[in-house]
Amino acid sequence: MYLGNPPKVIEHLEKHLRRVSDVDAGKVYEIGGEKIHILRFEGEPLETVTTLCTCGVSRHVFKSDAGPVSQEVLFGYFSIYESEDWYAMLAVISEDLITSHRAFEMGELYPASGALFPNEDFTALYCSYPAYYGDEIFECLESNPVTNFLWLFPVTTAEAAYVRKYGGKRFEEDLVMKQKPRLFDLARSSLVIRPAS
Repeated sequence: MYLGNPPKVIEHLEKHLRRVSDVDAGKVYEIGGEKIHILRFEGEPLETVTTLCTCGVSRHVFKSDAGPVSQEVLFGYFSIYESEDWYAMLAVISEDLITSHRAFEMGELYPASGALFPNEDFTALYCSYPAYYGDEIFECLESNPVTNFLWLFPVTTAEAAYVRKYGGKRFEEDLVMKQKPRLFDLARSSLVIRPAS
């Protein structure tokens, strides 16, 4: 049951995650008269993680710094944090993408309510390269234009402030790569923010 979603994107997901099953495959939302599927992949990319992925947003072409692009987004979490809220959150994000006609850029912050998360200090979603999912999942080259798959993970107030001040590259290199947080943990503590040297 693919609901008219782009076959190349489905093939891409099945190649890099697992087969899109009719059973417990996620939820469907109608946005602007179109069906957007939020697909659910249990045990991906780790056994203890569930990943949700939009499917159908890539029927649209978005403006980006690199030119026209299509996009889908991934959101992963330790399975103990299963909630209906994540589907609704991705539906809202999908609607925002479609309405703005502007793709998310790497290092961008998307505002999010802390009330959604076990750690209420999370105030934004960070747009990142999907490092945990394998390099080849990032681009579906068979679609036209190319479809990028961005990974969104929540960041705390202090982390978001660091991103705004120093940029995404420094956030990832100076904090994420050095402190190696459990980014699928929706109750994790904030990274340690030290004054820049």
